[in-house]
Formats: sequence, C-alpha cells, structure tokens
Amino acid sequence: DFELELVTVDSLGFADACRWVLRDIGATTSPGHKGNDDFIQEGQRLQITKASIEERKTRPPRFIQEHELIRLMDSNRIGTDASMAVHVSNIVDRGYVMLCDETGQPIRPPGPPGKRKNLPRQIGRYMIPTPLGSSLLGLFDHDATASNVDSPAMLSHPSIRRQMEEEVKEVAIGNIDKDFCLEKNLNWFEDRYAELEGSLTRERIGQFGSNLRSTRDYLRYLQRFDTFEPRVAVPKGQQPKKKARPNYAMKRKGGGQGQKRKGGQGQNQRRNNRAKQNNT
Repeated sequence: DFELELVTVDSLGFADACRWVLRDIGATTSPGHKGNDDFIQEGQRLQITKASIEERKTRPPRFIQEHELIRLMDSNRIGTDASMAVHVSNIVDRGYVMLCDETGQPIRPPGPPGKRKNLPRQIGRYMIPTPLGSSLLGLFDHDATASNVDSPAMLSHPSIRRQMEEEVKEVAIGNIDKDFCLEKNLNWFEDRYAELEGSLTRERIGQFGSNLRSTRDYLRYLQRFDTFEPRVAVPKGQQPKKKARPNYAMKRKGGGQGQKRKGGQGQNQRRNNRAKQNNT
C-alpha cells in the first residue's frame, strides 16, 4: 500500500503573487485550479518509472520555530496577544536562543530592497538554543522532576508563568489585591534564587563555564548530526560580485620624472628671497 499526502490551498490570497510560499510549505492549489491539471485523483493508476533503495540515518527532530513557540505559549495560557512577541524577542536579545533558517544559517537582518538579489532566500525561522541558554537550563536543573512548587527547578518551568498570568487576570477582575499578589510573587522568586545560590558548588559553576562556546562553533557542532537541511550551492552566474577596492593613490599630472612640482618651486623661491634679504 502507498500513501500520498497533499496540502491544498483553496484561497491563494497573497500567495497568488508570491508562489514560492506554496513551495515552502509543500502545498498545491485545489483541484481544477488553473495550472493544476496534473492533480492526482483517487483511484488513478500510476506508472512506476524508477525504483531504488537508499540507506539513511535517523535525523534529529527539527528545532521549534517562532510561530510554534507562540502557539505553545497560547495553549499554556502564557502571555497575551500583545506580550507574546515581546517574550520571544527577549530571549533572542538576551542570547538564550538564535534565529536560523532551515540550513542552520543565522537570519540576516533586513536590508534595503535590491541590495541582496543574489543571496539565497532564507526559509524558516528556527529558534536554536545557544550554549548560554542550554547552560542556564542545566544550572536551574530544568530536567529534574519538579514535583514541589518551591523547588528551584521551577524557575524555568512554564507553569509558574501561567500561574502569574492567571493571578494578574484575577487582579484585573478585582478578586485579588494587587499589592498582595506582587509581594507574594516577589517573595517566591527571592526564596527560589536564594536556594539556587546555596546549591551552586564549584563543580557546577565550572561545568557551566566549560559548556560555553561561540555560537558559530555550536552551529558547526550541530551540523555534524545532520540537524539542518543541506545548503543549496549558488550557481556561479548568480554569485554576488565583489566590489573593487577604490584606489586612493594620488595621481600626478603629466607623470613625467623630469617635471617639477609647483609647490617645490615656490618653496625654493621663498628661500632665495630670504637669503637675499639677510645678505643685504
């Protein structure tokens, strides 16, 4: 038995002008749409043109993307529609994660239009944990089973953030006093950080420091495990041209060796005049 999964789009919208969006998500237009006459129908017989056996290794799961993280935050009742994007940008700005495309290349900052025509288009916005972010989770003992709400491991768990969001809603309704809620959460965080500080040993701090490395080296390390999609080579004709370096050498008029500079003649004339004045 063979199975075929297709993603169809009933209404193109802006994708009618940006057809590469359909290719990125592996989608096709609905049956009967213009330019889609070769759509496979149920019960249709297909001719086998090639059969081959390939040996591959299991690839690690893909990293989460920005929109997937926002979806998880929404399902866990973390943040609001106005604050979710701020939470995502905070962890990027603080260096806990880095944004890369599907090939593991860091996302290029936006530039003026027309300046990057020959650069390959980047697909996806994957959030790759940096060595700093992963080391901090290890310092918090994130993988430990935090059955107690007063455990320092809860500092990195989403349940605490969800609880704070629910308490803020209760404050807005008027069921909880604002000052009481604020003091309660501040005391909880102070106690957890005090417990975390007391649990830090030289060995744990040394392990934290040894795990830190540059993001470029970390991306190379991940590429060894076939974590990203292979990069597509840019054809030679489409490679960006290197700009010629400007020549800052001053050019002399005439270029002859026997030609004297005007500035040099003026200096000699002034020296002769001064010598004549001194003699007189």
